[in-house]
Amino acid sequence: MLTRTINPVFYISGSDPIEGAAISPPTEEGGMGALTGILIVVVLLGAIGAALFYTGVISFEEDEDGAEVASEAESTSPASGGLVRSDDHPGWLWDPAKEEWVPDPDHLG
Repeated sequence: MLTRTINPVFYISGSDPIEGAAISPPTEEGGMGALTGILIVVVLLGAIGAALFYTGVISFEEDEDGAEVASEAESTSPASGGLVRSDDHPGWLWDPAKEEWVPDPDHLG
């Protein structure tokens, strides 16, 4: 094990000595690397978020009104013979018996 910096010198018979690059003893790194620090922060934030979610402090609620609006948009018209109207496909009605789209005779435009 090296305890101090040395400069090696190489001798080849019949030629001048060749000096090599300086060799230093390994230095000890004080502390942890940046990647390790970032990883610890990400894991801690995830653990805190999970703890807040499972204790009920943070919750995600679904909008129930959206489901009602969607069900109203796809209402069956009794005059259309069981065809289903959809706001996603204006000018067309869904025929569940034939499983195909048919033109809406009441559609203007």
